[in-house]
Amino acid sequence: SIEQVDGPKGWASNIKKLFDSKFFSRSSLILTGSDANKLEQGGRVMLGRGVEGNTHYLAPLNFRDYVLQINQNGIAREKMIEKRTGPRKDYQSKQAFLQEEKKMETLARIMTSQNVSLNNSLKEFSTSASQFSGFTELLHFLLLEYIKSGGFPEAITTQLIDGTDENKAKIYEKTINSVLEKIELSGLSKENSKRILLGILDTRSQTI
Repeated sequence: SIEQVDGPKGWASNIKKLFDSKFFSRSSLILTGSDANKLEQGGRVMLGRGVEGNTHYLAPLNFRDYVLQINQNGIAREKMIEKRTGPRKDYQSKQAFLQEEKKMETLARIMTSQNVSLNNSLKEFSTSASQFSGFTELLHFLLLEYIKSGGFPEAITTQLIDGTDENKAKIYEKTINSVLEKIELSGLSKENSKRILLGILDTRSQTI
């Protein structure tokens, strides 16, 4: 991973030089990365080199995929279940963990086999939905955890696996700086941008 975007050692500025030297005149170059903010910065450095209109962002995981991914990842599944049962230290908590793990795996199996859409008849929808009747509490818990992360892989990983205060602070800082940067592009000062964000946070109990 190359942190620097612009400048002599920046990946975007060096790719731009290669474009200008016709190095990619008969090629298509695909740049990928997990930091959308850095990719966007690089795109601004390489304006006029075919970037415009060719940027694509992966959407966050939907709730179904979130549950399936958590179940498939052994560490993530363990951390998630321990949030409900506590650490597996004694016999009682270990038994509760194993029961919850079995329930999680069964839920994931049902989700994998179901493919319900609004085009299904009411009877088909009702039949499929009935299979989840014994998982209401677990689904409610997983949905709340999903909302906390927004379905974004980095947030999920930090929340479950690598959730140290230092790593959480890094994500918060990166997210805030990214939002501030986008607001500033509209001509607002950083001070006014912060006032807007604080105003939004003050309305957190409302629909917004």
